[in-house]
Amino acid sequence: MNLSNKKILFTGFSILEGSASKALYDYLKRTYLNTKIHTLYWGGQQIASALPDDVAAIEISENNNFDTVDFSAFDIVFRHTTTQPHTLSAADSVSTAENEFFKRSASKNIIGVTGTKGKGTTCSLIAEICKTAGKRVHLVGNIGTPALTVIEDIQPDDIVVYELSSFQLWDLEQSPPVAVVLMMEPDHLDIHASIQEYKQAKSSICKSQKSQDILVHHPSNMMTLDTLAGEAKKIPYMDSSSINSCFVEDGYLTIAGHQLCKTSEVALRGKHNLENICAAVTAIWPQIQDIGAINQVLTTFAGLPHRIEFYKKTEGIDFYDDSFAAAPSAAVVASHAFPGKKIIQIVGGLNRDLDYQTFAQMDFSSLRKVLLIGENAKAIAAVLQSAGYNDYLFVADMQEAIHQAMAHGQPDDIVLLSPGSPSFDMYKNYKERAADFRKTIDAL
Repeated sequence: MNLSNKKILFTGFSILEGSASKALYDYLKRTYLNTKIHTLYWGGQQIASALPDDVAAIEISENNNFDTVDFSAFDIVFRHTTTQPHTLSAADSVSTAENEFFKRSASKNIIGVTGTKGKGTTCSLIAEICKTAGKRVHLVGNIGTPALTVIEDIQPDDIVVYELSSFQLWDLEQSPPVAVVLMMEPDHLDIHASIQEYKQAKSSICKSQKSQDILVHHPSNMMTLDTLAGEAKKIPYMDSSSINSCFVEDGYLTIAGHQLCKTSEVALRGKHNLENICAAVTAIWPQIQDIGAINQVLTTFAGLPHRIEFYKKTEGIDFYDDSFAAAPSAAVVASHAFPGKKIIQIVGGLNRDLDYQTFAQMDFSSLRKVLLIGENAKAIAAVLQSAGYNDYLFVADMQEAIHQAMAHGQPDDIVLLSPGSPSFDMYKNYKERAADFRKTIDAL
């Protein structure tokens, strides 16, 4: 659809630079003539006053409450990521920034990645392998760069690595030619009505794929397997019986009969990251079989910020920032990431609808102490107690957590911020939580 001279409605508009809605607004303004953009907003006049001057603001009482909106007054409605698609049934034409990108992108070399855990790391590994092998690559999507900000720069032979959340996939009309579905577990159930709806949203990454396309997926995770759809060739990663699947054998990463680097040489910490590596190598192998480039990335790429990231050593103790870990399973994985070391782990945060029983799977043999912080501290403590682990303390804030960590820590220990919980009870986001962690350490 040519959107010139059209009345357009956004169902939400984030004013933050780098937001998908801001990128969509900029794209529409530079691509189409005389578009008139309106947006719904809630939360008071301060929100409306921060919008671009040429955006007409229409107030609603809260997100997804569209009782007072006349959708017939608009030629097309662009769904904001957290707007539930079923709430827009009254609109004649609904699209998303993602659908606009897939329709208009010059490149068909798009690798889409989704899952509950590991999306950012897997996408970054794929992009780094592409760059190291001399390819032009664009890393976009949920990882932080809205795809529409770079769409004009993308050439037909470029590779696009696109991290896609369930919100972005909910009503995706066109699946990427290479799709990757990582490990999945229940998530975002404050937005999705059920686990089934969450899985259905995720399945959009592959349901429109054709027989010439490729679907790389976790080999055994049941939620992942339930999500698989479409006509693509399905390749499980970490599967030694599958041709062109990357897996671990005899201490080496291996694919298609080629030994890559030793697992002991991998820069990323944790067994879970070996899974992410296998997914990334399997996904890019049909296009890049440069063993040297792959090994260079695997042995040097140490991960994304706030994902089991080494911060500094103080008084013989190593401090690691894993503030991005917002689900219990992520905290469990982190507790297993330092074999042979003793860990003091800071755990807890927002009391969201999470499966706290998962904390019973932590590596208690490695834990010197667990420091419980935030709204859900008592709920996590109950799980630890039921699992027979009692070596925990309640702390009021990050300052007390670091004080207790130094009091109980010994030289060569690890102090690990891996909360397994959202940050919003005490912080704006996980980055602010990480900044408080680091600032407190610096003040020692």
